[in-house]
Amino acid sequence: MLANRSSAEPMVTNAGFAEVQLFDVPSELYVQQPEDLFDAFDQGAVRAASL
Repeated sequence: MLANRSSAEPMVTNAGFAEVQLFDVPSELYVQQPEDLFDAFDQGAVRAASL
């Protein structure tokens, strides 16, 4: 949801934040085995689940 700039900017502005600046931040996940990717989604934090 917040990865979409057109959704994120009005959301944070309407929440009361002023002078909002958005930056694109690359996100990569390296795994050694294919099943490790499942584990990252299953046992990972919110940030991993957002991938």
